[in-house]
Amino acid sequence: MGNSLAIIEVVGMVTAIQVGDIAVKAANVELLGYELTKGSGFVIIKLKGDVGSVKAAVDAVLGTLRSSQKLVGHIVIPRPSEGVEKLLNLNGTDEESGEENSESEKERSVEKKEVKNPEPKEEKPVKKETSKEQPAKKKTTRAK
Repeated sequence: MGNSLAIIEVVGMVTAIQVGDIAVKAANVELLGYELTKGSGFVIIKLKGDVGSVKAAVDAVLGTLRSSQKLVGHIVIPRPSEGVEKLLNLNGTDEESGEENSESEKERSVEKKEVKNPEPKEEKPVKKETSKEQPAKKKTTRAK
């Protein structure tokens, strides 16, 4: 499926989920995923499908989000080149090695690791040393 690509950038993850839902329901497109950008809470949603379907999905999203000020930008690329697909990592390969990622590797990278707190160590009371000598007080004189 698909010889067209759409990228929609929005503010916030909730809006990104809404965009994905609207796009998939509006036209016969495949939701490729999302990417979190660095800073400002922007999220990029990637869609793939036939040119007409992708344009219809983007139009449906634009109609919904125009007044909400959550839409940052959008683009539809008919027949994207291999360079664009590599840039966006659309073919499911590892960028560095060029090898395909297996599903289990993808799942492992997404899994949240459970962090266990170590048992608290018994702390021994610490004696505070107090000096017997106290510093001399400064005498201040006031002018009368």
